[in-house]
Amino acid sequence: MLEFYGKPRDRRSRLHADANAGDTTITVEAGLDWAVGEDLFISSSTIQMDYGEYRKITAVNGGVITLDKALTHYHYGKDVATDTLYNGVDIRTEVILLTRNILIKGEDNDGWGGQILATDMFESTGELREGSLIMDNVQVYNCSQKDTYRASIRFDGAIGSANTTSIISNSTIHGGEDWGLSIISSNNIEIHNNAFVGFRGIGMRIDSSRNSTIIGNFIGDVKGRNIQFLGGTIDKEACVAYGSLEEAKKGTATHDMIFESNIAAGCPFAGFIAPGHDCDLTDAPRSFKNNVAHSVGGYGAYVYKNIASSTQGTCFEASHFAAYKTAEPCAVSFVQTLEHRATNFTCIDVEKGLSLATGAQEAETV
Repeated sequence: MLEFYGKPRDRRSRLHADANAGDTTITVEAGLDWAVGEDLFISSSTIQMDYGEYRKITAVNGGVITLDKALTHYHYGKDVATDTLYNGVDIRTEVILLTRNILIKGEDNDGWGGQILATDMFESTGELREGSLIMDNVQVYNCSQKDTYRASIRFDGAIGSANTTSIISNSTIHGGEDWGLSIISSNNIEIHNNAFVGFRGIGMRIDSSRNSTIIGNFIGDVKGRNIQFLGGTIDKEACVAYGSLEEAKKGTATHDMIFESNIAAGCPFAGFIAPGHDCDLTDAPRSFKNNVAHSVGGYGAYVYKNIASSTQGTCFEASHFAAYKTAEPCAVSFVQTLEHRATNFTCIDVEKGLSLATGAQEAETV
């Protein structure tokens, strides 16, 4: 087990007033513990996915933050939340504090940054060591390895037992060469209130895992890999790829997951690639609920059939999702099913509405 505990910080705010290109100050809520010399990420708030900006604090006066250089782009702000106007969605620009007093920094060595790996291992004596990681209020910078699946933080085969839980909370993982977080074939992981910012291809990936909780994270500024494909093939780059990379070809599924109240912003192909759920559930499933995507070069969410389900070929549902400022539909799905349902969607200022497609004969979309 590896444990890091940093000093608790005020992790995130939103702009309380518009910030225009050329401005050297921004306004956030007053009373934050942010200080001169610390680093910020200011998210994109427009349809341009790459308008996020990194700045250093040079002065703090209440809620007015002076930046080390002028802003390049416009960022939306308002002194009160917009949730009452937009069905519970606050569209004010997110401002993320990146600095923590514990810093894990990868070496700048031709794309081969560091990585933090948790995995189970058998010793030569036959003893099983269960890999687990506890990180709270930690900054991870310039990690992950270029053009590989080796993310800044990687859980790979960390199956463990009921006594083993990994927790990453209130931390910032940013500035990597490729992916931010990878969870594959691993169990009992909690990812709470973190920021994964400034990666390539994928910010967060979850596959073939179970019994994990991912709540309240910000995943943003994920750039495309600029890989050229033939025959119209699309590289499904996303801020979050949830159960979409390995499961179809391996026949394994992600089970017993809670994935809710996360924000994806500044993404290439999609904000979230994520599973739908069975129809006629008594309660809204927490496996993908109340997540928000914005400022996406493609779809807010690409929703697919969960291979763990035995009924979605008859009736498939996607629900409880919001997106704004997307260049393609708020959400899209292509599912072989007889009935396709979409409930509790909020789509604000998106280019192409909502796109739900079925692949079975006599299918019905409602």
